[in-house]
Amino acid sequence: MAVSIIGPKFYAWASDTGAPLAFGKVFTYQAGTKTPKATFQSEDGVTANANPTILNGAGYANIYLDGSYKVVVKDADDVEVWTSDPVTDPSGLQKEWINGRAATQVSPTSFSIVGNHTDVYTAGKALQLDDASYLYGYVDSVTYVGGNTVVEVLSDDPLTGSLTRSWTGIVGMNSLPQFQSGSSESLQAADILVTVGAGGDYPTIKAALEYLSKLQPVYDFAGITATINLLSGFVMAEQVLVRGLDLGWITITGADAETTITNTALTTDFTTADYGSNSYPAFGVSKGGVLPRIDQLFQFDVANTYSNKQGIMAVGAGSSADVLAGAGVNDAGTHGIIASRGSTINAEGADASGAGANGIIADDVSTVNAAGADASGAGYYGIFARGGSTVNAEEANASGSGTNGISAFRSSTINAEEANASGAEIYGISAVTGSTVNAAGADASGAGTYGIYADDGSTVNAAGADASGAGNYGIYADDGSTVNADTADVSSAGNFGIYANGGSTVNADTADVSGAVVSPSDTAITGTATLFNSTNNLALTGVGSIGLEIGDVVQVTGTASNNKLFTVEVITDSGNVIVNQAHAGGTTSKSLVDETVSATVTLLSKWVNAPVGLGEGWVSLMAGRAKDIIYTNNTGRSLSVMVSVADVTLDDANITAYVDDLQLSVSEDNPYSDAASASRATVSFLVPNESTYEINFLTDSDTLNTWVELR
Repeated sequence: MAVSIIGPKFYAWASDTGAPLAFGKVFTYQAGTKTPKATFQSEDGVTANANPTILNGAGYANIYLDGSYKVVVKDADDVEVWTSDPVTDPSGLQKEWINGRAATQVSPTSFSIVGNHTDVYTAGKALQLDDASYLYGYVDSVTYVGGNTVVEVLSDDPLTGSLTRSWTGIVGMNSLPQFQSGSSESLQAADILVTVGAGGDYPTIKAALEYLSKLQPVYDFAGITATINLLSGFVMAEQVLVRGLDLGWITITGADAETTITNTALTTDFTTADYGSNSYPAFGVSKGGVLPRIDQLFQFDVANTYSNKQGIMAVGAGSSADVLAGAGVNDAGTHGIIASRGSTINAEGADASGAGANGIIADDVSTVNAAGADASGAGYYGIFARGGSTVNAEEANASGSGTNGISAFRSSTINAEEANASGAEIYGISAVTGSTVNAAGADASGAGTYGIYADDGSTVNAAGADASGAGNYGIYADDGSTVNADTADVSSAGNFGIYANGGSTVNADTADVSGAVVSPSDTAITGTATLFNSTNNLALTGVGSIGLEIGDVVQVTGTASNNKLFTVEVITDSGNVIVNQAHAGGTTSKSLVDETVSATVTLLSKWVNAPVGLGEGWVSLMAGRAKDIIYTNNTGRSLSVMVSVADVTLDDANITAYVDDLQLSVSEDNPYSDAASASRATVSFLVPNESTYEINFLTDSDTLNTWVELR
């Protein structure tokens, strides 16, 4: 480590992490000896520091020098961090503000000093001015006129008649001091460029950042920036993790079009200690810090490895990152770009495509600004906001996502005008639980189930949007939600072009709803129906003869308590069908309520067109499921399964899922566990109709915690 004495604070950093050396110890001796030599608390040299001087929690102390020293820095546990000999105090360096002189205001932007001092007040030099209160600025220009030096000032504050005195600083925009030490390092006066890679200045990004972070206080003050350029062929086999430091004055660039990230090198858990859930980001910032600006495109060497390996992550109030246009991380293990717990990421035009889970996500009152960004090809969500978060994603690309193109959840907002959310496997654009998506002119075409979906008091504003070619619904609004979709295209939906339910509203003036395949009145029967909770049997004369098949979705209307969508699982005879059999005898959303009433049963969707979730509901099967048992899906529909295990020992919880004897998913721990004394692991997977499925645990200490199925 090299010494840095800065106006006049003495800073020290831990050599292994680059973090401030909190409560470190500074021993000072006469140069070349072991004889202790005092330093001072202020420039008057009256009050000596203790020897050693104890650094504060931010790793610095006020240390004024007098001549040459040998300096030894140790950590709080007396482990030596570095030694430098000699450390010399150049003339005036120990003073932050020097050359104090009487000054008189000339104008709001200038002052004068008696005598010729043009050699002192040079352009770019920092100024401190006593003008009733202290003002700060820089010398813009200087002239000598009529026996006075007239200084033009660059400052945010105007000068007044109360001006009495001025000082020049040891730093300026274009003039920085040098210091001498055993390492022969010096401060620089211009923007800095360092290279990383074979033949470069440093072997790793981390090493370059450790060097630059030492210089941050003075360079940031002087407006100097730094660039780390990754040389051609450099492979990133490391993590860049920043806690509480502002490294936003540094930019990372690269010579190659893409820089490869070695996913197996992402082994440091960044968040468990501070936030209780694990993560292994390539770039991470927390505790109010600022990441270096990312101006290079990175790509995981193995795509979609999951294991909570993020591309770029900001977590914690005040934490932030800037990802420049065309830069970012492709094929991230889990999330491409994630802002969590009150953080902000600016990623306009950034590339977070091909992520294993979510391309861009803002969680827990966070913000991501991602206009024009690329979040296409995500395994689950292209662009996702939840927990009161906001994503600004105008003209962004979230196409080809595994489940949702653009989705806002739990009181969140996504602004996605003219965005592309086409080709999502289930939802093109969705807003759920009091959320809002503004998506005028957006493309949500070709969704597997829902083009535009609003549920549970949510709103989607999608005038002129394209929701054509949806597998089931072009526009779907449920449970007090609103969709505004004037002039939208919802043509060629598999079932309904526009569907509103549960007190919801769809405003769709001049929308195109042509080409819907099925209407609600095509196949229906009305009569006296008896519904049984104990068996989930629906008895209605003729119900079995309206073209029903196992797996079809029916809609029940006209009842007091059973006006819902159900899935047919057993056709007993022409007057009896059993729906959602696993819910029988329960109180779930698909458990029938005992009732005899005049009702209508409508064939809503044939099983071949019915998407996952339509006419299905979550039900706990803890009482009837166990590990190492093979189960078969005979519902006539694909079903979704979620299983979690807990391990109260020190071992990790582990769980493996198999479908048709194929290992489908492995989970270790649970990054969202709130338990301090137990690890949890969760797997979720789809089981096609007539397929088998099985769950295995790794150790006997793993116990079944949850087994629920959407069926």
